[in-house]
Amino acid sequence: MVWIGPSAAVTAGSGTTTVRRLNNVASDISVVYDSQGTASTADDRYTVRYGPDGYERGFGGFTAGGDVYGTYRVATQTVGGRGEAFYVLDISNAFANSLDYVQMVSFERDVSATQVQLAYLTVGLQTPRASIPTTGTARFEGETRGLVSTASNNLYGTTSDIQMTANFASGALSGSTSNFRNHSLTGNPASSLGNDPSFSFTASIISGTANFSGTATAPFNAPISPGSGGPGLSGTVQGTFFGPNADEVGLAYDLNMSTSAAWMQGVAVMGRKP
Repeated sequence: MVWIGPSAAVTAGSGTTTVRRLNNVASDISVVYDSQGTASTADDRYTVRYGPDGYERGFGGFTAGGDVYGTYRVATQTVGGRGEAFYVLDISNAFANSLDYVQMVSFERDVSATQVQLAYLTVGLQTPRASIPTTGTARFEGETRGLVSTASNNLYGTTSDIQMTANFASGALSGSTSNFRNHSLTGNPASSLGNDPSFSFTASIISGTANFSGTATAPFNAPISPGSGGPGLSGTVQGTFFGPNADEVGLAYDLNMSTSAAWMQGVAVMGRKP
């Protein structure tokens, strides 16, 4: 089963330039899921394909793991002397936890002796373009996972709540995040992030597709040094609808500050409220 969807990735390392990418649905970015014909998850196999870097790798032998904000299944391996890991993320938010057509995953890998790539993807069964509603409105709720880097280049993992309202008649979307929690990349809660990085966004459904694109801002609460001010963050969101009736959403975001090195990126999954 081939899953597609929006994604965000960053490649960084000691003494190297940080490169961030934000991708909407693309034919060369996908995850292939193979249950091996059994109901057990123990023998599941996932193949991730990340075309922008020509990366394609299969993962199996998953084990249970977790961090301070949730549980996951993870497979690790070494290829050519370089470490790699693939995560299937569980979601704690009630609406995101019951999703049937979209899955949040991530991978990390050593690109070189000094560079590491971290990527988050929301992938699944995209809504057929002919099945996108053309009337009515809907509200979605879910959860994010991602990364934030402060102005002093301190990197943290993040999670938050997210909500979005869709006006299918006009194609206009709007939403916001809240309740951001951050943790060190070793999994421990962190209190030194500084200001709240919650952001809001507006977007539009791209005509003739299930995809949408828009802008995001975190005006006065950028993730910078504690107690300092700044112009906030701004950037882009990319997303798409999943499921036969556009009942689920996957979204990727990337924001940065124009006057410092601060940035944040990640993905979200959402389910439609009754």
